[in-house]
Order: sequence, then C-alpha cells, then structure tokens
Amino acid sequence: MISVFIMLLVGIGLQEILGSEYRTAYIAMTICVALMFIHYAEFYKMDADEQISQQHIQLMKDVLTGVFSRYAYTKDIERYSQMTALPEYFTVFVFDINRLKMVNDTIGHDAGDELIVGAARSIEKVVGDSGRCYRTGGDEFVVMTNMTKEKAEELLARLAEETEGWSKSRTDFTLSIAPGYARAADYRDYTIEELVKKADQAMYAAKADYYLNNDNEG
Repeated sequence: MISVFIMLLVGIGLQEILGSEYRTAYIAMTICVALMFIHYAEFYKMDADEQISQQHIQLMKDVLTGVFSRYAYTKDIERYSQMTALPEYFTVFVFDINRLKMVNDTIGHDAGDELIVGAARSIEKVVGDSGRCYRTGGDEFVVMTNMTKEKAEELLARLAEETEGWSKSRTDFTLSIAPGYARAADYRDYTIEELVKKADQAMYAAKADYYLNNDNEG
C-alpha cells in the first residue's frame, strides 16, 4: 500500500517539474495507480473475509472429534430460544461415555481420547443427516434432531450396536455410552434449555443404571 502512494506522489511531482506537456501522461499514470489501489483494497478485503470465514468454521467444529463444537451448540441454543414453540418432533439426545475416567487413569489419556473419538463416530453414524451432533464437554455429546419416539428408540438401539462393534475391535477397553433423550411433543411448554435438562436427567439415570449393573469403577 505504501508503494502505491509513493508512485502516486512521484507522478504528481514529475508533472510539476516537467511541465504541462506531460500532464496527460501523468494523469493516466495517476489513474492507473488509483485503480491499482482499488484492486489491492478489494483483494485485501476478500482475503480478510476468507480468514474470518475460516476462523468461523474452526469455531464451529470440535478439534478432537470433528463434530460440532460447544460454540456451535450455544449458537443453536440461542436460535431455538427465540422460537415461540419448538417443532413438534424436535428431540434432544444427551450422551455420556461410561468409565472414561477409569480408562484415563489406568491406560492413559490417549486411550481416553480414542474413546471420545469412537463415541463421536458412532453417534454421527446413527444420526446421519437427520440432526446435529455437538461435543459439549469432555465426554458429553448432545444431538438435536426431529423424530418420532419410535425413531428415537431405534436410534438408541443402533447406537448400542455401533458401540458394541467398535468395542469388538479392541482388546484393552470397550466403549459404552449412557443415553438420554427428551421430546418436545412430551413437554410442550418446555423451553430448549428445559428440554436439554430433561434429556440430561434421563442420561444420568441411564448412567446410574449402568454402574448399578456393572462394576463401580470409572
């Protein structure tokens, strides 16, 4: 940008020194320099816009798993909060990995990260394009989608199959996910925040049941 201004000043200076016969040539040069400046400014703006777009994409995605991030989750919660009523078939799932702490403590955090990524892949596979999966905490995921109760139960059954299949490929640890969900059709007066809380409560009930029927480690 500085070089453009220098060229512009040189052109004006030469015009004053060499006289009016050079006026047309240096006016043309001045116009060219001005056009170069406009082009540079547009290019700089496009580059800045591209960087902002890339930063937005990075904010929207969770670094470890590639699913939607906590930031994206917060933005979508804000959007749903502005609705007068949630869609009839709107459903929130909350998932949490069982015994992750035990894996972290006994095998290591790299193994724990494998569990987290495995959970993300399993959830993504059963949800598909029907909803969004967010990683909202260390080992907690939220899915927002639209489906009937029958489809919700079918999703949980397929998720159990996916985690079982994932676990069969391992010899050192297994993947188990505690699920919970809540549907707007069952809680018509609930806000999005209240519906998430209801799904969260269902998830903790499933987690408690898991530990009751398995060992108490984790």
